[in-house]
Amino acid sequence: MKKTLWAAVSMITVLYLPGSNAQKQDAAHVDGLNGMLTINANIVETPCKLSIESLNQDAMLSSVSLREFRKVGDISQAGQIRLIFDDCMPGSLLRNAHQDGALEYINDQPSVYVQLDSEHDIVDKSLFRLHGDVSGVGLRIEGPESVRLIPGVKSKVFNLSPGRNEFFLSSYLEKTSAGPVRLGAFWSRINVTVEYH
Repeated sequence: MKKTLWAAVSMITVLYLPGSNAQKQDAAHVDGLNGMLTINANIVETPCKLSIESLNQDAMLSSVSLREFRKVGDISQAGQIRLIFDDCMPGSLLRNAHQDGALEYINDQPSVYVQLDSEHDIVDKSLFRLHGDVSGVGLRIEGPESVRLIPGVKSKVFNLSPGRNEFFLSSYLEKTSAGPVRLGAFWSRINVTVEYH
């Protein structure tokens, strides 16, 4: 929840010239001696900010053996993606506490939703599509507590602590039903959106 305070300040500036009352009255109607200045401001409170070191990252998976992908659903060893949140402020914020989607409020605990936007795999829409020479696998990404992140879908709420937080995502290659795995190099570009609550 963002808290926004709108402020509008109006100030009138008058150039003061010493002299008689008659001169003062005449000066009140002279162009260029009077004016008005209007200032509008927008004060915003954000519960956290994404650290500069987390804005652009290259997540590297180590080389994966073809033997790890014998059947559909087999996954590789995990690679890690680290997001750092700075200056997280306490507040009464929302939490998804239960698998059934029930909500509860927790005092003094900032929360975030994460959404990963990228193309989904052609065969399995819960995986991220890989580009390059490889085929037969997609990219699986999980958040804390092994919560699966689906391309273009907002995650459940993740809770943070006041102050600095490290938030880890795990990435895996997963065998799909698109035929045998073809060896090769691959890449995937994913945009991360963080919504504070």
